[in-house]
Amino acid sequence: MEELVKITECMKQYQRIVMPVFYHVEPYQVRHQKGTFAKAFDDHKNKYKVKKAELQKWRSVLKEIANISGNHYPSQKYENESELIEEIVKEISEKLPRPFSNASQGLIGIEENLKCLQPLMEIESEEVRFVGIWGMGGIGKTTIAKEIFEKYACGYQGCCFLHNVREELQKCSQHSLYEKLMSELLKGEYHLVNGSSQARLANLREG
Repeated sequence: MEELVKITECMKQYQRIVMPVFYHVEPYQVRHQKGTFAKAFDDHKNKYKVKKAELQKWRSVLKEIANISGNHYPSQKYENESELIEEIVKEISEKLPRPFSNASQGLIGIEENLKCLQPLMEIESEEVRFVGIWGMGGIGKTTIAKEIFEKYACGYQGCCFLHNVREELQKCSQHSLYEKLMSELLKGEYHLVNGSSQARLANLREG
């Protein structure tokens, strides 16, 4: 409860976004402290001798959080909690600001092109997808690809955007680009040894 009090304080003081998750509980039970919440408050009052002022603060915080529009997940909807966690993470990722600069914001026609490409991506599919953007130089192919990358990158454990590949190959070797690609995908846990690639997994112990 003290953690919830702190969360509420940060929400007000620093304008943080709070997304309540109601799992195995109805929102009204939290708002009005019914059912198991009522019993828990009685236990803290009688058994643990928590001060009345402290209990009142907890009650107010619970009511305030329950009044925020949140997500209600009935327990019978999910066979295992990993599905629930995956859904919550996906929703939070969509709400978070993009980790990359959005240089294409305000460009005329960009949204129409994105709408055409998004169905081709088949993001929900588990299969590997290759989507080609073809056209003469200077019409914005890289800009569109970058926008797609920024939109969906947060949904993957590893991602890398390589642009101007032809020009980069003229400056450096193919191995350098390959090393850059693998390093960004594996978040730096990668290096080349005697011309062969080797991925180093952090915190891996034998036995």
